[in-house]
Amino acid sequence: MHSGRAVSPGGRCCQDTGDNLSDFTVAAPSPQQQRRHLELRLQLNSKCWTAPRQFDDTPLEMPVTRVLMIDDDRALVGVVSAALGEEGYQVTTAHDGKRGLEAFLAAPFDLVLLDVLMPELDGLEVCRRIRAGSQVPIIFLTSRSDEVDRINGLETGADDYVVKPFSTRELVARIRAIARRLERGAEPPAGEALRVGELELDLGRFEVRWRGASVPLTKSELLVLHALARQPGFVLSRDRLIDLARGSEVVITERTVDTFIKRIRQKLHAVDEGFDEIQTVVGVGYRLRKAGAR
Repeated sequence: MHSGRAVSPGGRCCQDTGDNLSDFTVAAPSPQQQRRHLELRLQLNSKCWTAPRQFDDTPLEMPVTRVLMIDDDRALVGVVSAALGEEGYQVTTAHDGKRGLEAFLAAPFDLVLLDVLMPELDGLEVCRRIRAGSQVPIIFLTSRSDEVDRINGLETGADDYVVKPFSTRELVARIRAIARRLERGAEPPAGEALRVGELELDLGRFEVRWRGASVPLTKSELLVLHALARQPGFVLSRDRLIDLARGSEVVITERTVDTFIKRIRQKLHAVDEGFDEIQTVVGVGYRLRKAGAR
């Protein structure tokens, strides 16, 4: 339980845990940045009221403003927090996996930056526990650069993977790329609710059902499956699925698409062990079986 709050000389708001002010820190945006965010929110809200959403008429908010960074490298945390604060993000930080998970459960966040190798709980385990109840975007920050490590991170449920050392400009660009995808997803175009046989997808509500049972997919997994469902019976290459699932802003490998397909199959098999509607076309890509085609 936190005993109180204190404000550091630099103007940062820190949650006092009773031992140090280093457990969680929040880099507050400047008044100018707050005004800029307010103006953007008002613009988005105005657009929402003049052109209501198809599935939900709740006024829109900025897609990514509250960031949780969990990393035991305090120097890196300080640099990244300062850089994101200058961009108008509200950054909460924690220096081990256990406290990071506690921070996540204590307040709402729009995005999580997560180190892999940490004391108490490693980043992979933290990601698994977050994914058990939330689809918040997660970006891994790690010194592990091998492809197998990237794949493991994505299989765990991460949305992106940034290898240390990295520039803060690159990280901000990655966050903005995710924000743009969230903005596009916030206003789903007409006709994005699809049904292929007993598979139902609603991109606007981010819902997937197989034979009436809900299937908990991440956003990237949903976009991959949605791309296949829009053209049942047709083969989509890995490159095409990369573009549809992640956008051209993020460089990922063909094996990443294989990972998404593997995770989609696993989650659908958990609902129905007989599910085999996604077919692999060796050397080409994947296709979703047409309704009734066997």
